[in-house]
Amino acid sequence: MAAAFSALIPFLEVAEQRSFRKAAERLGVSTAAVSKAVSRLEAELGVPLLSRSSRHVALTADGALYFERCRTAVTELRAAAELVGKSRDVAEGLLRVTLSPVLGRVVVPRLGELLSRHPRLRIDLSVTDRMLSLAREEVDVAVRIGALEDSTLVSRSLGRPLWATVASPAYLARHGVPKSQRDLLKHNAVKFTLPRGVPREWTFKRSRSGPSQTVKLPSTLALDNGELLLAAANAGLGLVQVFDFMVADDLREGRLVEVLSELATEGPPIRALCAPGKQKTEKVRVFLSLVAEAFGRGG
Repeated sequence: MAAAFSALIPFLEVAEQRSFRKAAERLGVSTAAVSKAVSRLEAELGVPLLSRSSRHVALTADGALYFERCRTAVTELRAAAELVGKSRDVAEGLLRVTLSPVLGRVVVPRLGELLSRHPRLRIDLSVTDRMLSLAREEVDVAVRIGALEDSTLVSRSLGRPLWATVASPAYLARHGVPKSQRDLLKHNAVKFTLPRGVPREWTFKRSRSGPSQTVKLPSTLALDNGELLLAAANAGLGLVQVFDFMVADDLREGRLVEVLSELATEGPPIRALCAPGKQKTEKVRVFLSLVAEAFGRGG
């Protein structure tokens, strides 16, 4: 099985990049060397793993099965390699993180503290809602809001935010403070436009201890960006409903006022996601502790 082990990394790179040339560039070797390594692996296993043409490289059925099993194993091996010979109390090296944009305003201000505690740590942060292939794009941690789709990932729950309904003091001075859901019909709701192109309707409890319900309200403005939604609220354009962590500073400093807080409902879950094995490294562990604390779940 010696050929299988020595050719495993070249095969995984070709499978992920769908290109011998790109795999060779990432490994710092010649295309011919990568091609020979994959051919040796196929000979060792006795099955073709890749179908090749002048313009296209694709996994065969056997290749796809072998790729999925080996990718998980290699991730575990890389994580183990990071631990060997190093103190488990030291977080160092490059940490690749991706965050949903709406989470950035909570996590990013805390990164300075993390980097000061761990001066040998470097962070590469991508802010996007696109669900990346963590293994293919070498991402260590993804922090997302919503349902978990990829069950092969290791998931850590960071809790659920509440939906906070807020407005500026100036807006409420002009239009009054709503005391019930019925009062909301007299107000303008500035809504968030969902990715499918429709405004998100608001949710409230029917009563302090009752179930949740969706409330359809009149709106003259809808925006597809959470920061712009907050800007609209601060500008006095109407009421907005956003995650509570988005407006914590605005509420504390009096720029915004929450209404109907006793009827606030839970939002979708916040989760940190890792490829198997990644969560065991010290750099990932300290980052997960940071985000867990940021969203109120402790270390």
